[in-house]
Amino acid sequence: MDEKIERKIDMKYAVTYLRVSTTEQVDNFSLDTQSEQTNAKAIKEGYTVKKDFKEEGQSAKSTNRPALQQLLTYCLDKKNEIDAVFVYKWDRLSRNQLDFLSLRHMLSQHGIDIISATETSGNTPEALFLQNILSAAAQYENDLKSSRVKDGMKKRFLAGYTTRGVPIGYKAGIIDGRSCGVPD
Repeated sequence: MDEKIERKIDMKYAVTYLRVSTTEQVDNFSLDTQSEQTNAKAIKEGYTVKKDFKEEGQSAKSTNRPALQQLLTYCLDKKNEIDAVFVYKWDRLSRNQLDFLSLRHMLSQHGIDIISATETSGNTPEALFLQNILSAAAQYENDLKSSRVKDGMKKRFLAGYTTRGVPIGYKAGIIDGRSCGVPD
């Protein structure tokens, strides 16, 4: 029997993708927790983890993240023989539904499953439907948070406070003892 075919019968190889969105989370136990749980799930499912990809302090709003791009390159290289990518939760992979679906589709086209250590996984209609719902919920949560931050920044600006830098058409000034933007 061919060695490569024999390997496919006996061994299943995987990688893990671990991500936190802020530098503060890098310093706590979040990445360690994700690593422990994804590796434990992989072992339980009969996979040998070949590599961990860690994204430290990166938002999942887009797929333009260094470790994610390295993971894709590694997984799509046939010589690495990857059968699955393990994530802690679906939103660790992406918080944008279209990106999540695109990543899932791309990997599945190469025979690579994405498996969550903490949420429903699989390729049944029910599992795929639930993944779609969870990816939509992650995007909704992100979009809602973004909207609230923008509203807060606008309110702060309209109250006379500067947020980051002074916008074009304004200059830094002090009114009633507080730093704010005044028309230039």
